[in-house]
Amino acid sequence: MTHQVHPIVLHIDDDPDDRMLIAEAVKKIDPSITVVPAASGEEGLHYLYALQQEHKLPCLTIVDMNMPGIDGREVVGKMRQDAVLKAIPVIILTTCCDSEADNLPAELQVKCIAKPASVRLLEATMTDILSYCKFR
Repeated sequence: MTHQVHPIVLHIDDDPDDRMLIAEAVKKIDPSITVVPAASGEEGLHYLYALQQEHKLPCLTIVDMNMPGIDGREVVGKMRQDAVLKAIPVIILTTCCDSEADNLPAELQVKCIAKPASVRLLEATMTDILSYCKFR
């Protein structure tokens, strides 16, 4: 059975304010997309594995790099080791992309984007990020 891609963005970030701001920006840009928040790497992976069992996949995963427990690097590594989950586009949304991106192996195939410094810049950043979400 094939896995269908749905208008779901999984956002894994331990900061509740960031999760709320991202969800609000996505809703404003494209109300047809559902943002599913996960407060930890563990929670995000659990959600991905559950969706995989239902043969549904999010069109995009946004991951914060620096989280306690399973961090963004580990989440992406586990996704890229999985035959189905490795097809999901991943955006690393973190405070400092230069140093974070330098430490990510190229084979993980992720794009790193710096968290915008203001709420005003967030909508433009999210518009760019959502261009990676292919569900149609």
